[in-house]
Amino acid sequence: MLAADEPGVRDAQLTPDGRRRFILRGTRWVDHPDGSLERARQVFEQEEVKGMALPEHLGGGFLFSAASGPGTDLWRSLTWTGELRPLGRVEPPVSQISAGFDRLYLASATSYTLRAIDPETGQALDLAPLPLASSYGEMVFLDAWTGVVLAGVRGALASFDAGETWTNVADRVAKFPANYYAESVEPSHFAAGTAYVAFDGHHSGDYAPRLFRTNDYGQTWTPIADGLPPRGHVNVVREDRFNANLLFAGTEFGFYISLNAGTSWRPFMGGLPATKMDDVIVHPRDQDLVLATHGRSFYVLDDISPLQQLTDAVLAQSEHLFRPRPAIAWDEDKRTWHGGDDALFRAKNPPDAIVSYYLKSPAAATVTVAIVDAEGKTVKEIDGARGAGIHRVAWDLRGNDKQRIAPGSYTVKLTANGRTTTAPLAVLIDPNQ
Repeated sequence: MLAADEPGVRDAQLTPDGRRRFILRGTRWVDHPDGSLERARQVFEQEEVKGMALPEHLGGGFLFSAASGPGTDLWRSLTWTGELRPLGRVEPPVSQISAGFDRLYLASATSYTLRAIDPETGQALDLAPLPLASSYGEMVFLDAWTGVVLAGVRGALASFDAGETWTNVADRVAKFPANYYAESVEPSHFAAGTAYVAFDGHHSGDYAPRLFRTNDYGQTWTPIADGLPPRGHVNVVREDRFNANLLFAGTEFGFYISLNAGTSWRPFMGGLPATKMDDVIVHPRDQDLVLATHGRSFYVLDDISPLQQLTDAVLAQSEHLFRPRPAIAWDEDKRTWHGGDDALFRAKNPPDAIVSYYLKSPAAATVTVAIVDAEGKTVKEIDGARGAGIHRVAWDLRGNDKQRIAPGSYTVKLTANGRTTTAPLAVLIDPNQ
């Protein structure tokens, strides 16, 4: 059995031909014939991972990554933990990798070029020149087989023939000056041809939020910046993967949310610093919202699944109990030393269980949230907020007797305005046990 307790190593395995394989810093596999950890560490420090692409439509489970150097090494793996197979080396260095159609697209921030390669062989494929490509913006695919939008300086380019020809569809939005560019392009997860594009004009002294939506591959555009402050261009726009009406926008001075596909916006996550919001993502497993700021750290909002479940039908109800995500009964054995010291910063742990509910109007009496076990016994009862809106209650997985409850199946009961609503809650065993 291979030990993986050397500093900086998360795991170690044997490849089929007997080589040692390491994960360094949780980023990617590093393979070497002599199985030398020192050699693996040296190469990792010299070759920074620069880009990844997950072309599910090419068979699923693929991972493509690029490591910088005088050129770029391209790798392919059938799984996240599978052995990497080299696809070749290209120059100049690659700054971004995207997957679409039956090929990989490689963008360079140094030469302002776009290339395409065969994902099976790494062989270069011919592409038409891109007249406006630059190091700004990002490249995304509206549809794996039909259309692609490339964000670049002075607008957004669209191709409907896998990159053979390109059209500047941003000209159909507005005749932007030369130094406007598409800062963020977000393809819809629900509708082919739909995308959200944020244009940045601050190089021209225009700090207004230029945010648009297209439903026809860029043929026509609709402005969707209503509710955003007049000053503060949009750096990132993202669509939720479960709720097509749920959008997020990070601007130069704040973070905003839309519950109606961009028709209107409102500030979100109170207490954030008034700083540049660079990127946002919703964790695909836990549905936690992760926000990256410029110089003011990361912020995490635990469990936004109530927003993902929010619909017009929910808003029409007098009260609604959202389906809670499973809770985990983490091992709290304080006798086990896990390393570190008092100087090591640790963020506050999220609640063990989160119960969220909606009230259309203020409740006339006390609102209670009860946790009931499989035998029908109430193990915990918590008073909730009575005001109109969405509220959440945190439960530490302890009963009324202060003892930790056992993993299993439970039922959440919301009582408000004399009515009771229920939802199942699973409490899972600590996966580390």
